[in-house]
Amino acid sequence: WRILCLSKLCRVNEGGQASFLPPLRLQQNHTILFRLPYDCSSSSLPPKPYPAAHHRDAWDCHHVRMPSSPQNIYPVQSAAGKRLEKRWDLIETALLTPMESPLDIRRAILSYNTRYGDRWDFSALFHYFNEVAADSVERAIFFNQTLPSMARLAVRLPQLIRQPIPLFKQQHDRLITMSQEQISCLLANAFLHFSASKFSKDGIGIQHLPVLQL
Repeated sequence: WRILCLSKLCRVNEGGQASFLPPLRLQQNHTILFRLPYDCSSSSLPPKPYPAAHHRDAWDCHHVRMPSSPQNIYPVQSAAGKRLEKRWDLIETALLTPMESPLDIRRAILSYNTRYGDRWDFSALFHYFNEVAADSVERAIFFNQTLPSMARLAVRLPQLIRQPIPLFKQQHDRLITMSQEQISCLLANAFLHFSASKFSKDGIGIQHLPVLQL
């Protein structure tokens, strides 16, 4: 790990220009997730995701396996037996259903993480909203405004992340640049436990990576 003094970190001046950073440009070891050029001083809109025309997907041990990938399939049990479905369809269905309590959050998350039903502990979430903030304005704001906004942002993942995100590996230099909107989308995904399977259908595993969860 490299330690950088706080005084050396990039800052944005009053004119909206970033200091201490060279102009952005694509390189072999630099992945940029939005379209260039982008001038934050002349636009109030977030950068547009890149590429815009077509979505690129990678399902291997060299990239983050996105939950919205068509290759992210999940076993679903029904009266007719077990079948495989696209996990992103399960996620969208769960999050487009209103959630009004901690129990609804748990039910939604476990609907696309069924194998963790008896392993994941939601007691802290239940304790906070059922005891600490049971009758507070904060609880109402969270379930009426914050959580629905997070869910809507999370399901925009295929529109905001349009190319594979490479994994950082030891002894390899790698840069990734993304917009604040793209970062917030990934954080919303993390909060809602959108972890893709650690194993692909071709048997390639990335067991050494942690499970993405709250």
